[in-house]
Amino acid sequence: MDHTQFFSKELWGLVAYPDRIGRGTAREVFANRLDPDTVWKVEDTGRSFQNVNEWEYWKHVELSEMSLWLAPCVAVSATGSILLQKRTYPVPIGDLPKKVPAVFTDLKTSNWGMYDGRVVCHDYGKLLLDANADMKLRKADWWEEMRP
Repeated sequence: MDHTQFFSKELWGLVAYPDRIGRGTAREVFANRLDPDTVWKVEDTGRSFQNVNEWEYWKHVELSEMSLWLAPCVAVSATGSILLQKRTYPVPIGDLPKKVPAVFTDLKTSNWGMYDGRVVCHDYGKLLLDANADMKLRKADWWEEMRP
């Protein structure tokens, strides 16, 4: 019997709820049983590095003004396959900000949520943000993904 696989499955069942609460192009998101204020982001495809990108960017800007626009990252696994991030909650489209920093170019409503009383981006693993990002606000043209 492969004990590693058994214990991995048991541990995952202990820390994450089985039903995912979100899904993107390369990741699934699960509520954290041990801390309801965080979520587990699990990459399900190889070489997308979205968790690593999100983690690296967060660590780079967490003490800057840009951090106010992002859901904080808490921890990342050694391989980057699993990211622990602060949980956000859906925001009605009418409550989304009228302006956002110019660096945010993909304004899909499902990439944003409410955290700590403010609207933040919780899916920024594919964004090409840089540390010297232009904080100048621009008009937000929000769009919603069409579901079949």
